[in-house]
Order: sequence, then structure tokens, then C-alpha cells
Amino acid sequence: TSVAAIFEEEVLTYKELNERSNQLANYLHSHMVGKGTFVPIIISDSIDYLVSFIGILKTGAACAPLSIDWPIERIESILTELTPVVILFNEQNISIKITLENKYNFKNIKDACLNGDITPLNNTLPHSIMCLFYTSGSTGVPKGVEVYHKGIANRFFWMNDYFSFPTK
Repeated sequence: TSVAAIFEEEVLTYKELNERSNQLANYLHSHMVGKGTFVPIIISDSIDYLVSFIGILKTGAACAPLSIDWPIERIESILTELTPVVILFNEQNISIKITLENKYNFKNIKDACLNGDITPLNNTLPHSIMCLFYTSGSTGVPKGVEVYHKGIANRFFWMNDYFSFPTK
């Protein structure tokens, strides 16, 4: 029962993190989310953010984090480009959902993890996109930058060698 994450008063063990992210992955998978799809998350800082990110990755899809502080027009422009099957949000961001729910399928992260299947999924491949980050772009139009699994893995291997982290 080692602690995986702490945010404010909420504590999550590795077992709980794995089970919740598996529940989310299975929920998303049942809604045709997988390799080649993007799942936007509009989630304020919380344990839900971590669960969402890991759950999305387990499906083989890519996470597209959107800032809750962006203007609604910017969020809507990005969502139009992504054509998402589902958008994950948490209770703190209900106003964004209410504004756009007639155009998109929003799912509260807590509801997606309720009583779901905890069977692990792992459809992640090194050459798959892990995350899509949006910048303002030089023209002021949001521009997505793709980050691949193999790039992040390469970075961690380099860090391990460079900083000589001890192995067990």
C-alpha cells in the first residue's frame, strides 16, 4: 500500500491508481477510444488529472490536456480540430461542460471510474502519440505539438545514464 500520489487532502496508493486508471481505460475503450484518437481533458489540478492521463495512455490513445483558464472560444476551436469521442472533466469545470455539452460528449472522470472493470489494458506502443500539447502558435491560432512515447522513454533513459541513478 505504497503511496503513489498526494494532492491536498487526497491520497492514492499505487493499487488504487492502477485500479482507477484501468476503470477509466476500460470505459474509454468501450466508447471506441484507442490508437489514433485524442482524448481532451479539461481537469483542474487534482488526482483526477493523473488518473485521466494514465487511463488514456492505457487505451493507446493520446491525451490532449486543455487549460481550464483558456477562453471558451480557444477550447472550442481545439475541440473542433480534434473531433473527440469523449472529453473528460471534473466537477470544478462544470461551466465549460455546460457551455459546450450540446456539441460534445463530456464525461465526469469520477463517473467514468465508478464500478468499472479493473482488468488492465495496455495498448501503448513506442511509436504512438502520447500527448498533444497546444501552444498559442506564432499566428495566435492554437497549434498542437505531438509528443511520442519513444521520445519520453528516450529522455528517461538519458536521464538515468547522465545522473547515474542507482539500480536495485
